[in-house]
Amino acid sequence: MPEGIRVWGERAARAGGLDATMGVITAPASILGGAGDAYSIASLPQVRQAFAAWPPAEVFPYAPVAGTRAFREGWRRWIGMKAAGDFSRSGPLEERLTLPVATAGVSGALGAVGHLVLDPGDPVLVPDRRWDGYDTTFGTVNGARVEPVRLLDGAGWDLDAWREAISATARERGRAVCVVNFPHNPTGYVPSESEAEAFAALAAAAAEETGGHVVVLCDDAYEGYVYSDRPRTSLFYRLVDRHPRLLPIKCDGITKELLFWGGRLGCATTAFSQAAGPEARAAAEAKWENKLSAVVRGMISSASTPVQTLIGRLLADPEALIEARAPLLASLAERHRAMERALSAAPARAAFRPDPFHGGLFALLNLTRGDAPGAARILLSGPRIGVVPFGMSGQDLNALRVTYATVPIDRIEDLIREAAEAARASGG
Repeated sequence: MPEGIRVWGERAARAGGLDATMGVITAPASILGGAGDAYSIASLPQVRQAFAAWPPAEVFPYAPVAGTRAFREGWRRWIGMKAAGDFSRSGPLEERLTLPVATAGVSGALGAVGHLVLDPGDPVLVPDRRWDGYDTTFGTVNGARVEPVRLLDGAGWDLDAWREAISATARERGRAVCVVNFPHNPTGYVPSESEAEAFAALAAAAAEETGGHVVVLCDDAYEGYVYSDRPRTSLFYRLVDRHPRLLPIKCDGITKELLFWGGRLGCATTAFSQAAGPEARAAAEAKWENKLSAVVRGMISSASTPVQTLIGRLLADPEALIEARAPLLASLAERHRAMERALSAAPARAAFRPDPFHGGLFALLNLTRGDAPGAARILLSGPRIGVVPFGMSGQDLNALRVTYATVPIDRIEDLIREAAEAARASGG
């Protein structure tokens, strides 16, 4: 992080005196709808009215580059509570975590961390069935080489493929960077308890046996959205302090967890090994925050102040957030069951071979015949149903991603019937 405008601006704010650092405007209260000549940050009356319940200082100034203190501390407590499975108290993991660095959504967290841990040309191991944003973020933007690793072997996680890929990369290059994303986009797959533990063990073993470093980026955009008997929490928690050369990095945010799609507020959080002692760990945390802040500064300057203010306030009562979200989770679980029922019908069984799906918002329907892009076009032009075809972006797939989370429960059966007919028609 350079000794530039933002650093000096934050120092001036802490000093509390005359601040002539930042490129903002202040004005007398008399111009800003108040009384007197005291100066405060300038704003338009229409915007002030929209945020009338909050003090201007919590809305209009730039946030610190790494995020507001209230939001960062609140999100670290939130992560710790999730790890403990108890939102009535802080979890024991909390004190082990770095303060989260605020970014522009989960995508912003992945991109910022990618800049930090990947050099141009580096391989980054991703699932073969994957969100296409990885290709854009890590490939086009970070300049890394996206290398797919087989996700599924029949009905389960292909752990042998991941063991081989991580170990081979760490041995060859001295460092392996991989991305795990559960509940998975686009399949909805969630590892079993034994699979999650086996992955944590194999990642640590790769670091030990190769002498290299293993970095695991946990894309936790859909954490908690699990509707079957599978672990509800991120792999990240199992990876903390598993090995001194194994670094897990958690990328998450408010988009899905708090249902604030347009808030565009994400976080990057890690936990350094305690083996080196408290002084070395503190030094590593300071470097991590400084370097990641430099990337955030270069990409977005800082995340939205009013969104951080709102979420920081809401995180003061996490139990209320969990209670408010519960009916939605119940609704999604019902739609998940409806999706399973619809896919068990004979026409659907003839048309599709779904990947196993236990959570998230999606199901990935592999076509037994026909062409996925063609079927998607038929659905859009005929019954006006939008789905996402997989098979056009270099992935060896011929499948439709169906987001049942956006579909009314009484329309899911119709959706699958129409999709099966479109798949059959796309085969010519």
